[in-house]
Amino acid sequence: MNQLTLAQLIGEIIHEIKYSNPNFYNEWEEAERYTEFVEMGKEEWVKIANQGAPVSYSSIKDKLGNVDLNFDGLEEPKKQRFEDAFNKGTIEMSIAVKFSDNDFDLVAGNTRLSGLVRKGIDPKIWIVDISELSENFKDGKKKGKSRPGRVKKSGASCKGSVTDLRKKAKNASGEKAKMYHWCANMKGGKKKQ
Repeated sequence: MNQLTLAQLIGEIIHEIKYSNPNFYNEWEEAERYTEFVEMGKEEWVKIANQGAPVSYSSIKDKLGNVDLNFDGLEEPKKQRFEDAFNKGTIEMSIAVKFSDNDFDLVAGNTRLSGLVRKGIDPKIWIVDISELSENFKDGKKKGKSRPGRVKKSGASCKGSVTDLRKKAKNASGEKAKMYHWCANMKGGKKKQ
């Protein structure tokens, strides 16, 4: 069992954070970045996502991909929405998908996650477990949208500003360069086509 640090415990007590369950219909656009969810469709995504459960960020942080904790580097409107929700005391849980015991990916809620971590809180994350689904969803060889984990496997990282990521893309080649461009587009608010 993971124990909260004193700072995290104090943060949660002082701020009395309450978590609301994610709105899976609203997060469908984020889920569509994953081949597994596109193939199952929106209704099945919502059905499977509703069967998930919350866990603490600290229990999976070393296995969680697609995370950028640079809150200060986010767009101002996103930061303001987080601050407004935080000041009201209720935060919608971020969503992560579980591919296996050692492979998680953040689907939605990076702003909320990075904002809470910045404030010394160990956030709750809603886990959508697809580790038991058919191998059809896990082979990574489907056409169309890529299987999550490509950034990490290519050796790239989404850490840094959009400008830094673009510079790294220019100095890289192949899959690594593509992933730096993808990270920069996601961070800059552009959807990958």
